Amino acid sequence: MYETSVIILAGLGTLAIYSYLFGENYVYRFFEHIFIGVAAAYVPLLIIRDQLWPQGLAYLLGYSELIDPNYQPNNFKYFVISLSFLIGLFFYFSYISSRLTIFTKFAILISLAISAGISIKGNFTELLPQIKSAIKPLWDEYEILYSNIVFLICIVFTFTYFIFSLNTKKTPIQDWMMRISKVLLMICFGAFFGSTISARLSLLVERVYFLSNEWKRAILSLF
Repeated sequence: MYETSVIILAGLGTLAIYSYLFGENYVYRFFEHIFIGVAAAYVPLLIIRDQLWPQGLAYLLGYSELIDPNYQPNNFKYFVISLSFLIGLFFYFSYISSRLTIFTKFAILISLAISAGISIKGNFTELLPQIKSAIKPLWDEYEILYSNIVFLICIVFTFTYFIFSLNTKKTPIQDWMMRISKVLLMICFGAFFGSTISARLSLLVERVYFLSNEWKRAILSLF
């Protein structure tokens, strides 16, 4: 009975959210607030369960063997975890007194610096393999690699669009190349947009399948 109730409630929530397609209404707002409230309650619990407890609190409170039975006490790790919790508490100091806002700014500074470092590292991790994969041979020992030639032409034309856009006076050749590069960019953006629509449609198909099968069976089981 519990599983049936959950399925029925999930189906009603799905229909209530999709009712926005016919205009904003009170049913949509009611389920929207339910969704926001559940998410606001679930996210803190998820953070505590998957991050704060296994990565910090378990070690500080002496329950490290529950996380890693082979863990050996490490004073440096205890220091890093304690310092991290202290810096995290700095974010709330501004609510205590305006004089303590300097500690909040210090915590924000450290957070932004770490985020910037991780972002730069991530960009290099993603961009370098892309640049490496863009360097392809145009021919091998036996045949000309036409697909690689087309790939190289597309890269060159795409780069010329951003280079020639800096120059206000364009030659006829530059103007012709920019027209082709615009077409290539639109094809690329269209492919991205199509993949996004495809992903959204897959979610819609899953919900329609849920409503027409599981939810329908759960409703019929009540009668």
